Amino acid sequence: MPVTEVHADPAADPVMADLLPRVLAELPALLDAAVGPVSRLDTRIGTALWEARAEALSVAETAVGHVLAEAAARLHDPMSHPDSALADRMRPLARHLGRDRRLRGEPLSPLLPAYRRGALLGWRRIAAFARQQQLSPAVLVKVREAVFRLAEDLSTATVDGYVHQRAAAAQSWQR
Repeated sequence: MPVTEVHADPAADPVMADLLPRVLAELPALLDAAVGPVSRLDTRIGTALWEARAEALSVAETAVGHVLAEAAARLHDPMSHPDSALADRMRPLARHLGRDRRLRGEPLSPLLPAYRRGALLGWRRIAAFARQQQLSPAVLVKVREAVFRLAEDLSTATVDGYVHQRAAAAQSWQR
């Protein structure tokens, strides 16, 4: 069965349109709640989140839009594969984070769990809203899948950046 490319907009789906502004309104509090656990994994990451808070919120808004658009698209067509600003904005950022950690000689071990922690905190917040709205289990499942798929995509892109930087360093060392 072919994969359907969908240019999804969470606001086009009535369920997601209702959920989107509620989740976006909670993003500042969610980011603040995430900084503590992330800082325990790596204080530099926590500090960076505070120092670049406006940018982090902007990236989080893109992520929420992507997650809800993907969930809406997959509710209507389980084989859909939504087009997204994520590929243009978040994956390169994640690759850069991986390259940067390698350049500084830092391991990825604190960063990858931070993605999962952020996904878990985000999912809990979204799920609370979804339960308040008495959304169907099908909606909850699709949103959950999209949240954790995003965390996996970011982890993969970060590892990719780290590995490419390590390979580039090895090549230059051999010259």
